[in-house]
Amino acid sequence: GGYGEPDIAHVYRQLSRVLHPDKNPDLPRAREAFLRLSEAADELRQSLGEQKTALQVLTVGLGQPTASQEQLERPQEALFAEVCRLLSAVCGLAGEGDVPIIAQGRALAAFTASTAFRLCAAQQLLTAFFNQPDFLTLLGAAHLRAAYDCTPKRR
Repeated sequence: GGYGEPDIAHVYRQLSRVLHPDKNPDLPRAREAFLRLSEAADELRQSLGEQKTALQVLTVGLGQPTASQEQLERPQEALFAEVCRLLSAVCGLAGEGDVPIIAQGRALAAFTASTAFRLCAAQQLLTAFFNQPDFLTLLGAAHLRAAYDCTPKRR
């Protein structure tokens, strides 16, 4: 799922052939349409770059060395998966409301035993999530919404 730079370039080439003002001299708004196409391609490229950066931040923040080249080529699905992993870790570790000490201990033991978080320190993750605005800013960003929109849904 998702899109990458080759997809943007391919679609841009296809549409620019159709919308180019030289091919449509009788259409007064052809120039505007062509300019909007260029702007849209630039917006997609910028969003793609932001998604790649967000994926790298989350991957490293969750204790992984780095995102793979395959993930970075079309980062939307991997980005959404990492956000889900982050939220499940935070919700599992922090709990909601007044969590008994025994339950907190079980959550920490499960987190520590999980292979999904083997290189991630629980307290560091919680401190980063609750005290640094980077994670929350990331969760509210438009490029995360685009990643969600591009992710295949399983019903």
